[in-house]
Amino acid sequence: MMTRFDEIESLCLQDDLDFGAAECHGILSGLICAAGPVDSVHWLTLLYEDVNKIDNNDRALLEQVYQQTMQQLSGDELGFQLMLPDDEQSLSQRTLALTDWCRGFLYGISAANLKLGPDLPDDVNEIIHDLTQISAADYSDDQDEDNNEAENAYMELTEYIRAGTMLIYTELQVPARPSPDSTVLH
Repeated sequence: MMTRFDEIESLCLQDDLDFGAAECHGILSGLICAAGPVDSVHWLTLLYEDVNKIDNNDRALLEQVYQQTMQQLSGDELGFQLMLPDDEQSLSQRTLALTDWCRGFLYGISAANLKLGPDLPDDVNEIIHDLTQISAADYSDDQDEDNNEAENAYMELTEYIRAGTMLIYTELQVPARPSPDSTVLH
């Protein structure tokens, strides 16, 4: 089960981070997708000016998020989940968090020095382009909060981002294949 959004959001506010929970999780997800299993300290250095000053309880909570995210992305169950506010929050709050998540993801892949272009699979470039567009989206508060169409669009967009993230991870983190020289004959 994913660490609750509210816990990480509180930690971000308490520690006066430049990022909220959604953006922090996006950074981590982008970093893992682009660089593979990185040391959790690499992620923390993107969030904190001085990782040595992180409270032990905060570090344990962030380490739990790191482990869960690694497990979800690398697992076979397709269980990756975006860290976003619960459905009880307003659609505008959830949409803003979704754009923050995308912005964080883009920062994470950039921090991992992922170079976009023809060397990447077309579907990866396309998804990253889409995430760039989503990260710049603006949600107007005057839109009807009870609008089922807007709610459905949000859910579809969230699912697209979730599935796209898993696809990027799968495409970029191809398991190492044994070389033909390493074949063992019996």
